[in-house]
Amino acid sequence: MSSTNISFFTFDIKNMEDLQPDNSTLEGVVSNEIRTFFTVMNFVILCGIITVFGSIANVINIIVFVKLGFKDPVNITLLALAISDFGCCFSLIWLTVCYNPFFQKLDLPFDPLDFHYLTSGWIHNTFTRITSCITAFITFERCLCVAAPLKVKAIITPKRVAIYLTCVVVFVTTCVSPIFYTSRYEWKFHPEKNKTLLRLVFIENSEEVDNIAFAIHSIFLPIAAFFVVVVSTIVLVLNLRQKAKWRENVTSTSNSLSNRDAKVSKMVVMVATLFIVCFIPVFISFTTMLAVPEFNIKGRFKNAFLIMFSYHFALESLNSSLNIFIYCHMSSNYRAVFDQLFKRNKKQ
Repeated sequence: MSSTNISFFTFDIKNMEDLQPDNSTLEGVVSNEIRTFFTVMNFVILCGIITVFGSIANVINIIVFVKLGFKDPVNITLLALAISDFGCCFSLIWLTVCYNPFFQKLDLPFDPLDFHYLTSGWIHNTFTRITSCITAFITFERCLCVAAPLKVKAIITPKRVAIYLTCVVVFVTTCVSPIFYTSRYEWKFHPEKNKTLLRLVFIENSEEVDNIAFAIHSIFLPIAAFFVVVVSTIVLVLNLRQKAKWRENVTSTSNSLSNRDAKVSKMVVMVATLFIVCFIPVFISFTTMLAVPEFNIKGRFKNAFLIMFSYHFALESLNSSLNIFIYCHMSSNYRAVFDQLFKRNKKQ
């Protein structure tokens, strides 16, 4: 796996000079001017709006789930998801600043296109993988809970959920840590600006280390998580339809419990569906990279590649921002705390 493929998920700027238009590089089906227009629109404007809203929305989610308590494993998982989503959105705010043309023209002691690599891009990717793993876990847990509620509730306890979530964070962070070892910032001469700036440099043989991290972090984890979410969501929907008929014949007490599980499961289905819709284009682009060798950051279709990649960041941010609407619409407990925070306080 080459560093070209690494750039698909991380904005690899080892060869940032190659992105500058020149007469020897074919523009493919998209011109350099169109590429610049869409990347600025998506990274600076679209991502800027989404990430600011998403950061605020997930702060609200965190407050609400903390107030709901930690006795219910679902609340613990959704709290962890809100924290991870906040990291996805907040880390991208700095990237939108670095890609702002006006910011790049300032007399800065660093190169913005270099500086976001470790300070934003890889941090965002780390939180995105954590979000994927948490979404996969909660859909799988809900799938099992609907299929065998009594057994699962005895196995999946708040303590065990907390342990799993901690392991996810440790594992994902460990997988990405080699990138921060092979990459670092040093004072280096910038030929275009004709002065010494703090720029990104890489240790010798960094590509070998990066390729291993890329294989685990940007191929295995997202594909495995996406597969689990899709399969679990399909099974969950089918089980909910079967349970709907079963609930008509049980006692009122059991029916009440079943209704609660059904509502939570339907909410999880909506969260999982949002995840699937937002991440499908990423996997389509990755498949295109494998099928079309020139579709990468240094190939003939690099402009089209960069435009699609700019939409990926926007979709990832969107996935991490819209859950607040799902919670408000489908969770009465969330809505009660939300109303208490904003509506009742305003009346006082």
